[in-house]
Amino acid sequence: MACTTGAGAELRWSQDDRDAVLQIAAPRAPATSIRFSACEGRIVPHLVLLEGRRAIDVSIQPGLVARLVGADTAALGRVASWVAGFARAQGAWAPADPAEAGVTAVVLGGAFPLVGAALDAGAAALPDVPRWAAATLSAASARAGARVAFAGRATRPVVSALAESLVSGLAADRTGPDGRPVDAAGPVPPALYPLALGLMAPALSPDRLSRVLRAVEPWRPLRHWPERASLVLVAGLTPALGEQRTERLLLDAARRPDGPSELAEAFQLYALVRHRAGPRLPSRVADLRAHCRALLPADPNPGGVPAAPRPRPQSAPRRRRAPADAPRP
Repeated sequence: MACTTGAGAELRWSQDDRDAVLQIAAPRAPATSIRFSACEGRIVPHLVLLEGRRAIDVSIQPGLVARLVGADTAALGRVASWVAGFARAQGAWAPADPAEAGVTAVVLGGAFPLVGAALDAGAAALPDVPRWAAATLSAASARAGARVAFAGRATRPVVSALAESLVSGLAADRTGPDGRPVDAAGPVPPALYPLALGLMAPALSPDRLSRVLRAVEPWRPLRHWPERASLVLVAGLTPALGEQRTERLLLDAARRPDGPSELAEAFQLYALVRHRAGPRLPSRVADLRAHCRALLPADPNPGGVPAAPRPRPQSAPRRRRAPADAPRP
C-alpha cells in the first residue's frame, strides 16, 4: 500500500504476521522507516536506523509518526488506518474511527493499553509519555499496571484508585491550579501526576497509597509532571521519613497550587541536609523546605566583597646572638 502527501513525500506500508513497516520517502531526503512490532497485546514502534541494522524503541514518542508524515490530513488519516488495522489484527487497542482519532492516538493507545482505555473514555492523546510512567501504562490492565508500579501493594483499592486517576480530568467542573476549567484549552489528556506521587512513596501501605492516588484535586497539566531524576530522588528519601509524614507531604503537594515544584525543591534541600535535619521534621511541603533551607551552611561573606586586610601583630625584635669565639689553635 502506498500514497503521496501534499508535500510530495511517498508513504509505503507493508506488513506480515508479526511486523509492519511504514516507509516515508521525502523529496531530497533519505527515507525514514518506522517498524511496528507485535508484543503481548501491544504494538511497539521502532525507528529503523543504519539500513535496518539498528532499531530504537520510540513508543514513548507517539507523536513522532505524525511529525514525520507531515501536515497532510488525508495522508495522516491513511496512516492512522494502516496502523489501526495492524493493531487490531494483533489484538492490540485500536479506535473505532482511526482517521478521526489521529495517528498519535492510534500509536499511543496501541503501545500503551492503559492509555487506550483512557482514550476510549474521552481523553486526548499525549505526544510524549514520561519514562517513569511507561512500564505501568504498557500493562494490559489496571491490575497488571498496579502490580508493575507497586508490586505486592496492588490491592483492590489501589487498582481502583489508579484506574480512576488516569481519567480524573474528564470529570465535570474540574479546575486546574489556576482555577480555570481543565478543558478550557481543548481536550484533556490522561492525568499522570497521581501516579507520579504514588511512585514517590515505595514504602507506603496500600491504604495510604490509595489515598495518595486519589489526590486528584487540582488537576495537573503536563508541565507539572516531575522529571525522572526528581521522582527517583524523592522515592529514595521518603522511606526514611515514615509512612505518616510521607503521606501528609504528598497529599499537601497534591493540593497546593505550586505543590509539584515546591515538593521537588524541598527534597533537593533535604538531600543536602538530612544528616543534620533530625528525626522531627515538618509534614507540610513549605515548612519542610524552609526547615531544610535554614540548615544549609551559611556563607559568612555572601556578597563576595574582599575583606579588609587585618593588621599583622607587631612582634618584638629578635635578639641577635653574639658570635661564638673562634677556636684556638
